[in-house]
Amino acid sequence: MDGFYSVSKGYSALQTPHCSVYPLAIWKSVWYSHCLPKVNFLAWLVLNNKILTGESLMKRGFKGPSCCCLCKFALETADHLLVDCAFSRSVLEIILRDVLSSFSIQNSEIEFYIAWHENRPVKSHSEILHNNWHSILKFTWWAIWIARNCCIFKD
Repeated sequence: MDGFYSVSKGYSALQTPHCSVYPLAIWKSVWYSHCLPKVNFLAWLVLNNKILTGESLMKRGFKGPSCCCLCKFALETADHLLVDCAFSRSVLEIILRDVLSSFSIQNSEIEFYIAWHENRPVKSHSEILHNNWHSILKFTWWAIWIARNCCIFKD
């Protein structure tokens, strides 16, 4: 780089694949699904570790409670809220029992999303399930997020 910006350099930078820990298919599945944009945005925030949990608010200097309001037990992190919390785990187990009985809940929300992505059913098996696979998990996360916000803001 010569230190000067041009439109063509900016365009080239946008066209080159970004270095990411996760495969491009994971990121595409966040945005290209049958979900509302706000649900896709929540999934994007989760996968980028940008969701505003008690832990992240505490790091920004917020002086309020940082404990999980759903279980009242642990520090509210993204992993805890969407995977480890007893409330969230029970919701996920109900969904998994009905959708994919052999699937196990992972340790972090990112590992969980990747495993969910990798276990997507083949199109020939069930086209409806194949087309809506990512929506199931994202809407489940959305429901957990809404329950958490109701617990915080309506109590």
